[in-house]
Amino acid sequence: MRSHSAHSAHGTSPWVANFSAPRTSLESLRDAHASLEMQLASVGFSEPGMTRASRMFSGEPPLPRHYADAPWRLPPSSVRVLALPLADELLSDAAARRLSRVALRAAEELAGVLPPGTQSWTPSLRSLHVTLFHPGAAPGTSRDSAPPTPSPRALHHELELAQRLAASVPANLTLLVDRFVITSGGVLLLLFLPDHNGACVEALRAAAGRAFPSLLPSNTRQTSGLIHASLLRVVVLPPGYHGAAADVARAATAVCERWTRRLRGVRISLRGLLYVREQQIMTLAGESWRMRFGERGRTARP
Repeated sequence: MRSHSAHSAHGTSPWVANFSAPRTSLESLRDAHASLEMQLASVGFSEPGMTRASRMFSGEPPLPRHYADAPWRLPPSSVRVLALPLADELLSDAAARRLSRVALRAAEELAGVLPPGTQSWTPSLRSLHVTLFHPGAAPGTSRDSAPPTPSPRALHHELELAQRLAASVPANLTLLVDRFVITSGGVLLLLFLPDHNGACVEALRAAAGRAFPSLLPSNTRQTSGLIHASLLRVVVLPPGYHGAAADVARAATAVCERWTRRLRGVRISLRGLLYVREQQIMTLAGESWRMRFGERGRTARP
């Protein structure tokens, strides 16, 4: 494993000053989770929503698109991701790694209740993550609306800023499983709440916004709010299975309810972030660096 020295990590000004999880934040997250949970019961699987989401995939079986391919055709390193990996030996604790394996079993069970002819995609264990921030273009940005291609020097500086951000975090991020939800757009989500005894994702996202001031407004909307991992995406649902009256909506909801009862309250601890120059949407595929919280002066590359 090679290492990268980030000299600017020795800055003395803390970027993350307040890691408390305010009650209003917890209440708003719970409200958002409850709203998502009601979505499928209210409208079922939405054909227009799933059609929009399917544009992120290509081929059969469907695989996430590469940013360099049509319709986006983005230059290399246009999309960069700050992510919290859930199954990384260095950056997540044993509980998080165990939860990741079990959560994919929930995705497998959900896939089993979908009708014949359904096409879906499930991420690999290694790629399970919570998205923290996008310093560059947001996933799905077209070439025409993307920011200028960063120079090698700019990318190096951004890497150093990411290391400073990770080094400024004084404690591990501790999360609690709240529930499993499948949206009307066909995305199975594992939803978390921040633990009052650990560092807060909301504060870290705010610090990232200060660290990367060139961020486009669309990126801020993309990663604000929910703390979630995507476990499965239904890409194609056969005709006749959309809408709230379809049995598949009730079966999918029942799967989520069973796994919520089983895992709600499970506590995990995340020890650092991953900086990725992502090549393929949702996969964390690309050149990447591990960054432990609170460590200064060294960035380990996987």
